[in-house]
Amino acid sequence: MIIRTLHQKAIILGMMILMAGSMVHGQYTVGVKAGANLANLSGSSVKNNSMLIGYNLGGLFNYSMEDAISGSFGKIFSLQAELLIETKGANADFEFQDTTLAEVDQEFTYVTIPILAKFSFGAEDHVRVFGAFGVYGSSLFGLKIDGEVARDHDNKPGTDDRKYREEYTGFDFGAMVAAGTQIPLSDKWGIIVQGRYALGLNSIGEFKNTSTDIPESQLEEIKTNTIGVSAGVVYKIK
Repeated sequence: MIIRTLHQKAIILGMMILMAGSMVHGQYTVGVKAGANLANLSGSSVKNNSMLIGYNLGGLFNYSMEDAISGSFGKIFSLQAELLIETKGANADFEFQDTTLAEVDQEFTYVTIPILAKFSFGAEDHVRVFGAFGVYGSSLFGLKIDGEVARDHDNKPGTDDRKYREEYTGFDFGAMVAAGTQIPLSDKWGIIVQGRYALGLNSIGEFKNTSTDIPESQLEEIKTNTIGVSAGVVYKIK
């Protein structure tokens, strides 16, 4: 729990420093975007899995390094922070109470903050292509297994149902790569179209002593991997 909180605070702090610094000095661009995710899970705890189609939507803040770094490198290099709501997960088996739910949707809804180094090529008044890489941190907002958020974990009518999200760490951290194109509409406005791949580096399962109805093997190793495609609109502030 402490490590998860530190990760979240570090990512949010980095995003705030990036935004504050660029507003004082530099060129920056803001935008909104939305698209689809092709999500899956991997690890020893994942069985009979296949892709789950979900969504991604949110905003971006891009800081050009042209004023900070002289030469051609500064013209193509920028830092980008984003704030997204997205779904991850998979269609896979899920075990509890000595029963296997075969190939059910496991839909995780996350609030995600990627921090990316971005490289753009081409004249600003023409179609540009770009590539980016970096890291992301995601905080679990909600979880549904087979369309349900909770289950009767002890077969006792007098007790509350236990939420599935209580069996997971609530934090996903990983690496991300992206590529796409930006199409100018004017000297300020543009359209972006991109694809990206996010690879989770930590296991999101968290077996607890209270997880009496779910075997430890179900939560031992679960990692996310997500392909995302999106389109959006950007506006250059400076």
